[in-house]
Amino acid sequence: LALAHLFYNAGASVTLIARDIPRLREAKDSLLVNTGDANRVHILPLDLGATYSRIEQELTAHLSRVGGVDILVNCAGYAVSRSFIDTPAEAIESLIKTNYLASAYVVKVLLPHMLKPCTRNGVHIHSLDRRIVFVSSMAAQVSVFGFAAYSASKYAVRGLAEALRMELESTGPFVTLAFPPDTDTPGLAVSFTLYF
Repeated sequence: LALAHLFYNAGASVTLIARDIPRLREAKDSLLVNTGDANRVHILPLDLGATYSRIEQELTAHLSRVGGVDILVNCAGYAVSRSFIDTPAEAIESLIKTNYLASAYVVKVLLPHMLKPCTRNGVHIHSLDRRIVFVSSMAAQVSVFGFAAYSASKYAVRGLAEALRMELESTGPFVTLAFPPDTDTPGLAVSFTLYF
């Protein structure tokens, strides 16, 4: 949400995607507190753990309503903190869907649109002016005890981002890969209560 505030305050239109409609509305309201320009803040209720076809359908419809994407930030994710043997198979699958496939599917849908030049508000925008950001984790640098399944899902994000960076080097959009450390969020608190 902090990035959304930065982009919005810089004059960008922002789309927020999440499953939780009340939290999406709350996030939108927090962006509109100062200026109230509701035409620049869009919300899209969507479970990014859904199938590719569902994500494609929703994102394509959203693009037709609001226009193109210049900066894409992939930051969906959560952690499960358990030894691998104690991690249920369903949790492993869910981690892969949310932490890796969500980013892969969103980029797969939006990349063709991001490669097309356009003119917006009188400004010509080329694919080299655009950026795709992947938020991975320090767990994609070094895996640690209790995070085997989580680390694997974040290593997958790293692999995708590194390959895309090479594939898109001459055409854009540019690819940024972030490795944040543990961040004090409600999700982190929940993941630690599961194991530690």
